[in-house]
Amino acid sequence: MLRTDWSLTGRHRPRDRAHKSGGPELEHLLRLSHGTATGISRTGEGEDRSDQDEQRQESLHEDQTPGDPGTVPTLQAILDLFSPLAAPFTLPGDNGDAVVVVHGFTGIPGHWRLAAQFLSQKGYTVVAPLLPGHGTSVEEMAKFGAPDWLRVVVESALTVSDHRRVHLAGLSMGGLLAILAAGPTNAASVTAISAPLRFRRKGIYLAPFLHPFRPYTAWTASPPAGEPETAELFQTYSGFPTRKATDLLVVARQARRAAMRLRRPSLVVQSLIDESVDPRSARVLIRALGTGTQTLWLQHSRHNALLDRERGLIHEALLRRLTTA
Repeated sequence: MLRTDWSLTGRHRPRDRAHKSGGPELEHLLRLSHGTATGISRTGEGEDRSDQDEQRQESLHEDQTPGDPGTVPTLQAILDLFSPLAAPFTLPGDNGDAVVVVHGFTGIPGHWRLAAQFLSQKGYTVVAPLLPGHGTSVEEMAKFGAPDWLRVVVESALTVSDHRRVHLAGLSMGGLLAILAAGPTNAASVTAISAPLRFRRKGIYLAPFLHPFRPYTAWTASPPAGEPETAELFQTYSGFPTRKATDLLVVARQARRAAMRLRRPSLVVQSLIDESVDPRSARVLIRALGTGTQTLWLQHSRHNALLDRERGLIHEALLRRLTTA
């Protein structure tokens, strides 16, 4: 089980030009999920559902185990992410539909590579954006936050707005961003894989208080065991700026509220042995999205299920969701 060491270093803190977590600009952008983004039509919305009491959340990371908490991630770890796998990509399709696939917190577009190739072969145009501050360095991540991440998802959907329909799918935090962007982009369907509404551990709640003194947490990450085909695709930071965990919490809270208001064909995928997300998170999300939500429960996959042994089941379930939306 994942254990996160919140004994964070206070040294080498970068200049943080990020939007203040929970501040007016962040809240304004996240409220796009309840309104209309400029230049994007929004139709087919149902009536608002009443808000429910917020579920207490716990800590999320992407397939991680504790590392040395006393240093900023090494130069080699940073350089390793300057690879084609960390770059955004687009794959062509010929059936008139497009899918925007969104990676998770500290992740890269390459996590979606195998699923994107599968969908492209089935005729779907696939767009995999790189969220700002990801795929470069942990210090670069400190300069961006939730408004920047959501903005890129919406803008990516705009790049394929000439298609017949646009679908959104995301892994982990990417699934939450897909939910937030579904309304403003008039998405035909939304898929959330390992989406964190409840977390295994509670250390993340310390982030708003710790970040001025201990700006980084670190871990060592390892790919799913026994999956050599996906080992190269498993790239992630070896830590993150503590302040960004606050952005993650805000995204989770806003996404749950947005899910209560959505009337979209949806798919929720969750592993019962996810080491980061409490599986009850999926049940909370299914209830929020409402009847008609398709569900896939995995038995043998870690948090980054796109790269684990049951990825084929995810590919088929996602294709069913797209074709029946």
